[in-house]
Amino acid sequence: MGRMADTVLKKSNAVEKELERRAVQYAIDLDLKKEREENDKKEKARRRDQEIKITLDHQLNEKRRLREEELENNKKYIDMVID
Repeated sequence: MGRMADTVLKKSNAVEKELERRAVQYAIDLDLKKEREENDKKEKARRRDQEIKITLDHQLNEKRRLREEELENNKKYIDMVID
């Protein structure tokens, strides 16, 4: 009878340890998943910020170019009127 009780106790302990191991593994997996999601979110925000910066740079360059053309055209017109 003692052996049988020991066997049942060992199996019960093994099942308990397995449940604990699964719980810990689940927690680890959950943490890794959250970390990946957070990293993905940060990377997405970084890419969005880069795209915005590139777009703004293009817009500023275009605005400068148009302004320079306007000044040049104004100067040509003034020279034409004066002459």
